[in-house]
Amino acid sequence: MCRLVAGEDDSGGELDHHQSMVNETDRMDPQIRAQIARLEARISRVEARMEKLEVSVQYLQRRMYVYGFVCLMSVLYAIFK
Repeated sequence: MCRLVAGEDDSGGELDHHQSMVNETDRMDPQIRAQIARLEARISRVEARMEKLEVSVQYLQRRMYVYGFVCLMSVLYAIFK
């Protein structure tokens, strides 16, 4: 859900941006680099949690459809009994 996908019309601009960020990071203060690393790790953990939540939501949606179908069949059975 949160994945970035490069478009077909990208002409390497993203690669240039990444390279300039790497060059800027090399000149940064070690404390800032450490904080960036901590933030990147935190982002990774949040993304992992989001993936788990997406899986559980899909599971709950499937269960909801099954329960809805059973309920509908029960109502139809009661009507046409």
